[in-house]
Amino acid sequence: MHALPVSSTSIALRPTDDRFQAVFNLWLQRFRSPHTIRAYRHDTGLWLDAGCPTDPEGLQRWIEGLTGSEPTRARRVQAVRSFLRWALIIGAISVNGMEVAATAPSAPRMIRKTANRYLTRPQVFALLSRLGEDWAWTAYATGARISELRSVTVGDLQLREDRVIMRLLGKGNAVRMVALSGTEAHRLERLVADRKDRTDELLFPPWSVRTFNRKLAKAAQSVGIPLKVSPHWLRHAHISHSLDRGASLVLVQSTVGHRSLAATQHYAHAAPSDSSSRFVTF
Repeated sequence: MHALPVSSTSIALRPTDDRFQAVFNLWLQRFRSPHTIRAYRHDTGLWLDAGCPTDPEGLQRWIEGLTGSEPTRARRVQAVRSFLRWALIIGAISVNGMEVAATAPSAPRMIRKTANRYLTRPQVFALLSRLGEDWAWTAYATGARISELRSVTVGDLQLREDRVIMRLLGKGNAVRMVALSGTEAHRLERLVADRKDRTDELLFPPWSVRTFNRKLAKAAQSVGIPLKVSPHWLRHAHISHSLDRGASLVLVQSTVGHRSLAATQHYAHAAPSDSSSRFVTF
């Protein structure tokens, strides 16, 4: 445990102080995902711009002044809550006002998030057919996050006689293997047919997350889906549709890499012969 000298009263953290930077950097080092680090830097930046209050009243005013959707505000509050808890643990502050702030918005329940992002199978088929992009079909077939697919290389594919196994690097650098068969396996085999020796080459276009989002949202509008669809919706669709069509909960959660089922991932990480992908292939 890293310890910093403290006084008996709460210490005012100021972004310009070396002390603050030390505490802040120690906190960020606890996270391994570059995506998480970027998001937390941005969200805590809004709190820093407001003078980084740590007392309940100041935090309450900051929370009430947040803009954006409920999930966005909840994420920003959670970032600051995480930092202040860390600062309290290592002794940089003696009181964490976030613990008693009255109106900190909570993240919406998963069931509500899933319901709000639900696409039917006909909608998904129409959307992916209109877009005509290999990455989008693969996102639905695997339930992978777009951040995971962006880093997949040719060498992350294992071509077997009856299936293709894709290696995915998830949150916290957790590795999982997803087996694809049928149409989706043939799609990937075609994608790497002339570059099997270029193992370090990215499998999909090196676009920004914003570009992937824009392309999918545009295709959704063109097929009459009146929602702001992002690639993460394909992940939700994979989970919902595979469960609806008879996939076991354990198989789905192992395929998509939910943290809560880390204990089950060892069943699939070596050389899986099955995944929930076969329940959603067209």
